[in-house]
Amino acid sequence: LEFRRVLFRSLETLCKHGLALIRLDAFAYATKKANSSCFFIEPDVWELMDGCQDIVSKYGVTLLPEIHEHYTMQQKIASHDYYVYDFALPMLLLNGLYYGHTQYLKNWLQICPRKQFTTLDTHDGIGVVDVKDLLPDEEIDRWAMHKKCIRYEDKLVFLPLLGSHIHIFDSATGNFTTIDVAAWDGFEKNEVRVSDAVLIDDMVYIFPVRYSGSLYCLNMNSFFLDEIYEFKEQMRAYSKNVDDIAITRVEKDKYGNICFAILGTNILAVWDVENKKLGIDKCEVDNLFSTHLIDDEQWFFKRSGSDIYKLDGDK
Repeated sequence: LEFRRVLFRSLETLCKHGLALIRLDAFAYATKKANSSCFFIEPDVWELMDGCQDIVSKYGVTLLPEIHEHYTMQQKIASHDYYVYDFALPMLLLNGLYYGHTQYLKNWLQICPRKQFTTLDTHDGIGVVDVKDLLPDEEIDRWAMHKKCIRYEDKLVFLPLLGSHIHIFDSATGNFTTIDVAAWDGFEKNEVRVSDAVLIDDMVYIFPVRYSGSLYCLNMNSFFLDEIYEFKEQMRAYSKNVDDIAITRVEKDKYGNICFAILGTNILAVWDVENKKLGIDKCEVDNLFSTHLIDDEQWFFKRSGSDIYKLDGDK
């Protein structure tokens, strides 16, 4: 009861400030009951929703409950004449654009709620649970296995989240090419995964998940491994166990070089693309996690904590 009083009082305060729409974040968890999942407990959730509606309707304010769940949940909420989010749209739209399978998108547009807010992305990423049974499992798996997409002209390069296969889609021809990095020299057989990659000109520079001292250069015109750059011995001066070095993210800096931080250390590395040389330095900040280019300035994130640091040392 105290929770409801606080909620209703907060809603009324917001309404008095002239809002037109109020989002109810993760509303399915607002109702609690012992020995239950505490997720969308009926009829309790409808009583709470109707109570909120009674408050805001006096001010002409619209409620928008936010729930990531099977698409039938959105249909159920819409059947009570509430607005919902269309979290299914992003993956269905991308599936149609990338793979040409538009029948799933067409079906959803025919059955989806009419009182809904369309979304193309969220802070939670693209919803997978939201398209369960709207897309076949094999289509969902195709998206779930990718961690990053790089575009080169009409081609899309999908890096694997797990496994060893890089997928290249040519939108001009509709053809897919699969490359198994497990066949490349230097990839550890017990951990054949791609950490990250970056596109420079017509080359995709690929790093293993474990930084073995090898950099793989994939030619986007031929799809052949153009060159392997080795600098393991150079790394030994900065780490006793080169085989245990890992990176999480690589970034192209404003000079067109590849910049990255060695996970959990204070080591910064830059691959000079033009001269094909690795530059290594140590910074005052330790326990680094990743690097990001923001407005032509290089920033670094620590593995723990919320601080970020600029390359020149500013916090």
